[in-house]
Amino acid sequence: MINLIYKNTLDQCTNCLIHSMKLTDTYNKTLKRKTYLFSLLLIMGALYSGFSFIQFYSNKSIIKPSLALASAVYIILAVIVFIYFPKIDEWINRRHLKKHLSKAEDKFNEEIEITADDKEIRMKRPNFSQVFLHNQIIDVSKVEDCICVSLEGNSVIIVPMNAFKSKKEKNDFIELMKRK
Repeated sequence: MINLIYKNTLDQCTNCLIHSMKLTDTYNKTLKRKTYLFSLLLIMGALYSGFSFIQFYSNKSIIKPSLALASAVYIILAVIVFIYFPKIDEWINRRHLKKHLSKAEDKFNEEIEITADDKEIRMKRPNFSQVFLHNQIIDVSKVEDCICVSLEGNSVIIVPMNAFKSKKEKNDFIELMKRK
């Protein structure tokens, strides 16, 4: 049996929740859709600018080199969005999550007690208690200075490294969490 008592920080919660969010199929599908949608919109802008440029050029009217430039800019933006959108989306989600979590700052001053054995994991807070079974564990990961235990139902157990009295206790906890 492992018994831990600790407090979480805002950064620990944000990092682990972002990590846990990235593990879900819903997030990954939505991210892929958003990336394709934004890239498609930019490519459509490039095509519109390109066709406008061709139309002006073919009518022998005033050539608008700015339309060609706009088309090139749209294409470059589409490539950049396609490559970097996951990082941009993570940054946006991290900002919103920190803003939301900072409103509940009093929760970070609460002590959390985790008691884990072969059957279950008990998490106790001053006003709240919850029990998880080992078969509910989806992932156990080290995220910066924490162990992040992602569970079914969008629940997460965040245990800071400084909650462990020794390296052996930390390794035993990780091994116990990975057992199903």
